[in-house]
Amino acid sequence: MINIKSTNSLLRKELGINISKLVKEGLKDIKIPERAISYDAIKVGREANPAKHYTNVYIFRDKDGNIVSTIHNRIDNEKIKQTIKKYSVPEEDHFYINTESDVEMEKIKRQKIRGYEKENGKITKCFEENRAVSTSKKKMESLRREVFANSDEIIKISHFENKKKPMFVENYYQKAAWGSEYNNFPEFVKENLLKKVLKEPSRYAGSFELIDSKISNEQLREIAQHKYFLPYFSPDNKFIYRMSRQVEKEKKSLNSASKIYLYSMPNKDRGFCRNGFNYTIGINRLNQHGINRTRSSLVNTLGHEFGHADWNQKVIEYEIAEFSGCPPEISGISKDQIEKIKRYRKAINEYEKPEENRTKYMENFAEIMARQEGRKTLFEYENLDELVSKFFPSLEYLYKGDLNAETEEMSHSFIEILYDMRYRNLFE
Repeated sequence: MINIKSTNSLLRKELGINISKLVKEGLKDIKIPERAISYDAIKVGREANPAKHYTNVYIFRDKDGNIVSTIHNRIDNEKIKQTIKKYSVPEEDHFYINTESDVEMEKIKRQKIRGYEKENGKITKCFEENRAVSTSKKKMESLRREVFANSDEIIKISHFENKKKPMFVENYYQKAAWGSEYNNFPEFVKENLLKKVLKEPSRYAGSFELIDSKISNEQLREIAQHKYFLPYFSPDNKFIYRMSRQVEKEKKSLNSASKIYLYSMPNKDRGFCRNGFNYTIGINRLNQHGINRTRSSLVNTLGHEFGHADWNQKVIEYEIAEFSGCPPEISGISKDQIEKIKRYRKAINEYEKPEENRTKYMENFAEIMARQEGRKTLFEYENLDELVSKFFPSLEYLYKGDLNAETEEMSHSFIEILYDMRYRNLFE
């Protein structure tokens, strides 16, 4: 929709022009969009001098009247800002939502929009937007992500629900630099690189950290600041990696260099934790019947094994303090933790595997503490998942791809894991 302010003047408005007449518009380097058979042309003059301050808008449509592409050219004297958007074919879908009294079906229309902005011929950012419009509820949800072409490489991810009082989340991420050579790249190389970041984020994006977050209300804070929303711009864009980064972030005694493996071994343990300079966490993607485990089951095990890593690290820090004769508080160990650390260390020394003595395994204090951590992580994930479903239900699919395909792709054989662990000198 084009909003024309009182200070602006409508200089042109032609609708449904045959696409064959586009060549007369004088647009350079613009290919006729696929599926386009007609276009609308609008020109709006701005301020006191519309001859030098104006905006040209071209809207391309298919045979059904759906928007295929748009071009906005904003001219201010010698400055030209161009925004180009390409729209995918709309797809209709149905999904069910739980209300306070019943289960309702919503019919939604999904569409992806990709584009970029240029200033005086130089690309400034690329963006992608996923829209989900509910035809029954008459509301729209959108997720927009932007890659800015500057030396700081700031990434912006926005979630937006169009209501009378819109809800939104805007996250800004700082990415690792592509290198000092980036600014010397030709413009077409920068443009292609930024587009590839949006198309294949796990391959091109590098690692990202949240540097700023804006929300419309406090209920969205937990959603905004969770690693769950890193799938688009993190190399660790698979579900289990996103969740592991979040769990690791919450364990203050751990650094961010833990190695995560998935493996496929039915009738084996659900996971393992190995000590070393950094911790190795293994998660079995199969249950005892050889069936792929659910997200909740994987998250529970992830929290369990990271719980072991966290408590193992606390034991190490306590022993260092004990050996050096320093009060444990100097290492950040609180007095109320000392007794639990001692019990955990004793439990590890008395540890028996479940196949040796199931009862003692279940009653072992180290396993009790790890199970508590697993339940805590599972509770946090399910609470977050509920919030996402509540506030942005029709965009939830973007965060839930094919879990079985993801885990299968990530899965290693146990031989590969053992070899890599030896290579990294992580055996105890």
